Amino acid sequence: MCGLNPLLYTTLHISALETKGGSDAALFTRSGPQPPDFFSKTTRRLTLTTFSMNIWGTRAQNPWSTSELERMLCVCTGITELSLTGDFLNPPVFRLVGHMRPTHLDLMGNLVRSFSSPYADFALPLFQRVSHLYLCDIDDELTSPWHHWAGLSRLPVLTHLAIARGDLVPTILATLPRLRVIVLYGEKLDPEEAHSWDQRVVVAEINSFWEDWHEGIGLWIRADAFLDRKQRGEVPESCYQLPAC
Repeated sequence: MCGLNPLLYTTLHISALETKGGSDAALFTRSGPQPPDFFSKTTRRLTLTTFSMNIWGTRAQNPWSTSELERMLCVCTGITELSLTGDFLNPPVFRLVGHMRPTHLDLMGNLVRSFSSPYADFALPLFQRVSHLYLCDIDDELTSPWHHWAGLSRLPVLTHLAIARGDLVPTILATLPRLRVIVLYGEKLDPEEAHSWDQRVVVAEINSFWEDWHEGIGLWIRADAFLDRKQRGEVPESCYQLPAC
């Protein structure tokens, strides 16, 4: 693997850590303590899934040790787009990627539980260059209080935010006036309330995020283009849905 063209590794996917086999095992085995050029100099996008759930909702045992994960992730020093899915506390994901300074960050997992612990904080250096942030809490409820997300105000350059909590939009926009785009996704949205939404709001289907990310199109690129068209009068002010109404 180390002899392959380094340009092939601009994007690195580390799948659910439930077995020691396949390409993930090769990456862990062959990545030494010194950063290989094809990771440190060319890899810019990283996805890490710490577990997958089966139909019974149980989690397979993780055979990878924290030191093995750290050995792999420490060589990824140039990451600008980072996607993390799963349990952020076991293994301690935020510590393992703490040396990274992504501008685009996607977090999918039990966020309320994670950010209620002392190991996750939006004030961490990991978040200080994040301008585009996607949040998906797998256990989120409409009654979840705002204080879990109040730390977003600590992100100094955040301009784009994606959430499923339409009820929090007024508070978010009041707390983060510098936001240029806020994307809402999921089934909790009520189009009938569109008349009261801010013009920075864009509504997108949840599937569009993953499709765009893997295809290299980018949800954020589509959202920015949508709002540009809206400002030019090409999209009605009452339209918030991607693709354009």
